[in-house]
Amino acid sequence: MSDEDFHVALGKTRPPGENWFEGHPDLLPVFEADFHRAIASFDGFVRDNLSWLGAWGFDLARVTTPVRIVHGESDRMVPALHGQWLHERLPDSERYVVPGGHGHATFGAAIDTCALIAAP
Repeated sequence: MSDEDFHVALGKTRPPGENWFEGHPDLLPVFEADFHRAIASFDGFVRDNLSWLGAWGFDLARVTTPVRIVHGESDRMVPALHGQWLHERLPDSERYVVPGGHGHATFGAAIDTCALIAAP
């Protein structure tokens, strides 16, 4: 598949409201190239889907490490209900919801999100 065909196909999968790259068009080709490499084999895709659908092999209630959950309020890739579900099952978790979609919580707020995750 050509880069242009991949760009068009990936664009069709963008959830409504995901507009972070509109303000950062120079980063879109970098993201698309990285994403294309990531799905070049089925290994990562299969593991990702198994994590959604299969047993994780441990009880979330027994996780003692503090966990910070960060996601976008209008995220369609990882809906807010998923973050809430995980937060309710982890005994020492904090949940942060940032304005915007998936890109806003990841690409758009990478420095803030990393600082939040690393904070004591």
